[in-house]
Amino acid sequence: MINRKIVAEDFKKAEKEQQKIKQLKITDKLEENYRKTYSLTSLSDQAGTKSYYSAFKNLSNLNPENYSITNATFLVENAFFNEDKNFANTYLDPDILYIL
Repeated sequence: MINRKIVAEDFKKAEKEQQKIKQLKITDKLEENYRKTYSLTSLSDQAGTKSYYSAFKNLSNLNPENYSITNATFLVENAFFNEDKNFANTYLDPDILYIL
């Protein structure tokens, strides 16, 4: 009877280990697919891509539940212009800036 208990426990341990290994494989596959989809490695050495990487990083940090479309649009447009624009000068009324 004790042997059956030990064998049953060993089977449970082995099954848990197999589940962990299976989950790790699934996670690795998902990460690999993500990298294939979202990596910009083929253009990373070209001039101007630094701005797009910066914009992507900033967009990724926005709260998806509550963000400003104006700010998101500015990040993308500013990447196009190689980050030479200023948000306040681009979108805000100069009279409002004076008050702030």
